[in-house]
Amino acid sequence: MADTNRVVSETFQASGDMSGLQHRFVDHVGIGIIGHSLANGGIGVLVNKPEAGDFATVALSGRVRVDAGAAVTAGAWIVSAASGFGVSLAFGTINAGSAGQFLQTKIVMGRAMSTAASGSVFTLELMPHNVTVNSA
Repeated sequence: MADTNRVVSETFQASGDMSGLQHRFVDHVGIGIIGHSLANGGIGVLVNKPEAGDFATVALSGRVRVDAGAAVTAGAWIVSAASGFGVSLAFGTINAGSAGQFLQTKIVMGRAMSTAASGSVFTLELMPHNVTVNSA
């Protein structure tokens, strides 16, 4: 079961109708304006269902509900898919890179605290930070 608690949030203006994006990752699209998150991005999770011009409440840290874009296992590190859905971080061995491989910085949004099927809601310990991973 997905739950929410200990949330630190901030309010921004919605860039458009975001009423269908509750529990998805969002990102800045202008000064003080929030839109849906792109792949490997995001500042937090949309908590409410704002329409165009309304204020969007965005969880910046804490335990929040997130829509799964693929199956998620408890304990997995979560990143944002292009749709703003949460997906597990896929990475190889973290190293200095070798022939045919390169390092890439990802924004990890947090760690899954529950397991969910694609299209379901899971609990995320939201704590955005950058990690460097091997792309191969």
